[in-house]
Amino acid sequence: MVDKQLVEAKFKDEDPRVRITAIRLSENFLASEDTDLFNDFEKLVNDRDIGVVNQLALSLRYSKAKQATDMLNAISKKYSQNEIVSHSVKESLKKDDSKLSKLKEKIADRNTDDKNSILRGYDSYHQLCITCHGAELTGLPLEDGSLIAPPLIGSARVKGDKGMLSKILLNGLIGPIEGKDYGIMMPLKDNSDEWLADVLSYIRAMNNEDAVNRSYIRNARRQTKDREDYWTLEELEE
Repeated sequence: MVDKQLVEAKFKDEDPRVRITAIRLSENFLASEDTDLFNDFEKLVNDRDIGVVNQLALSLRYSKAKQATDMLNAISKKYSQNEIVSHSVKESLKKDDSKLSKLKEKIADRNTDDKNSILRGYDSYHQLCITCHGAELTGLPLEDGSLIAPPLIGSARVKGDKGMLSKILLNGLIGPIEGKDYGIMMPLKDNSDEWLADVLSYIRAMNNEDAVNRSYIRNARRQTKDREDYWTLEELEE
């Protein structure tokens, strides 16, 4: 059993490696919802060693307490220019993401490769696609009630042929969809095959469909390598 008082004392050790080890050892207390060490953690937010700060950002993911979230946000603000710390904070803040937790439950029975692809796709979707298709994949509404982009939940394109779906992402889409004109979906072919397959795997998982292997993207990219125009559904469905 780790001695809490010993861990607390080691937070003040002159050697940053010892402070990092002490933070790691405190994860057991964090996971059991113990908040006794939080006053010490708040001091470590300003530690002179960036490795200590980064370890703190990594370890705070084990706590469900609001104080842990507040500290992570403070670290994010203070070290926003540090790519490593920023990434650690981002990953740790997922502890408060109820949608991510539900997604993990939803895909629990899938194989490891598919789960990893879907979870990467979740991140990519929320960095880019969410601005038009919305957090719930139902389309982002405008003031007049219309949608910026078509819903992805229940979409025949999403649930249908993976090759056609891959082509839509690569070259984009223009023209009416089920009688409605949403403008232009921009092409995403500058992204890697893995990135595109991950996004499609996430979207399809939310529709209870299987994942998309990157080979579908690769084949679609090869078949359309000379195409510059957007697709229309009419063309794709010929």
